[in-house]
Amino acid sequence: MGDLDFLQLNPEAEKGPDATVLPAGIYTVAIADAVLKNTKDLTGKYVSMELTVLDGEHAKRKVWDIINIKNKNDQATLIGRQTLAALAGADAEAVYRSVLRERGELLAAILHRDPTQWVFAAGWLRRLMEFV
Repeated sequence: MGDLDFLQLNPEAEKGPDATVLPAGIYTVAIADAVLKNTKDLTGKYVSMELTVLDGEHAKRKVWDIINIKNKNDQATLIGRQTLAALAGADAEAVYRSVLRERGELLAAILHRDPTQWVFAAGWLRRLMEFV
C-alpha cells in the first residue's frame, strides 16, 4: 500500500452494517436526490438518483440508480423515457411529502450523530422550509 500503510484498515470492519447488497425484491422508496448529468463522452444525459428504502427490514438503506435521458443506445433511451413516464404518473404529492420527510430525517440523523453540526442547522432548516 505504500504511503497508506499507516491506516491499518480492516476491510470487513470498514464496511459498516449496510455494505451488503440489497436483496432482490419490490421496495417502497423515496427519491432523496436526483441530478441531471452528462455521460462521460458528452453525447448523452442521464438522471443520477439516490433512493432511500422507506419501510420494512431494509428501511433507511440507500440505493443508487440512473435513468438514461439521451443515449447512443436507442433501447437505453426508450427504457429511460418509459421509466420517467412511470415516475411522472406517481402521486406527486406523496412523492413530495416523502422527499421532505427523508430530508428532515437525514438532517436529524446528522445532528444526532455529530452535535458540532448544529451550527449549520438554521440554514439547513431554512432551505428545507423553502419547499413547504
